[in-house]
Amino acid sequence: MSAPASTGAAAKRWRASNGECTDKYERAGKHAKPARKRGNPMPANESKPMNRLNYSLTHGNIWLAALSLMHRRKAYAYALPGEISRAFGYKPSKLMAYFVLYKLEEEKLISSKFEGRRKYYALTPAGKKALSEGKKLLSSLAKKL
Repeated sequence: MSAPASTGAAAKRWRASNGECTDKYERAGKHAKPARKRGNPMPANESKPMNRLNYSLTHGNIWLAALSLMHRRKAYAYALPGEISRAFGYKPSKLMAYFVLYKLEEEKLISSKFEGRRKYYALTPAGKKALSEGKKLLSSLAKKL
């Protein structure tokens, strides 16, 4: 009996029940799907605790990097991840950047203003104070370590 001509679910079940290979990885001679890489791969010389510390100090504190950049000049949300990458060496996703900007604006640490079709963000006095306190906290923690 020959396989159904369709490529739908019924045809796949028929092929699987008759011992035909239906998995593209199996056809290629691979036994498992390759692992999906997420984020920055851990360098070979870094331990897992160092990797966790690096992640928490960078991606866990995007708000601090965003405030620091806005202290220098106003920021455009779409360009923010690239600016963070150039200034601090790690690149948050665009979605995370938008989320952080939304929360900072909700907390009145930044304000937004449209210039043409673009929305730019700038520090408020409360944002300057939060940036200063964040820097002091990290500095004092580093001294204690």
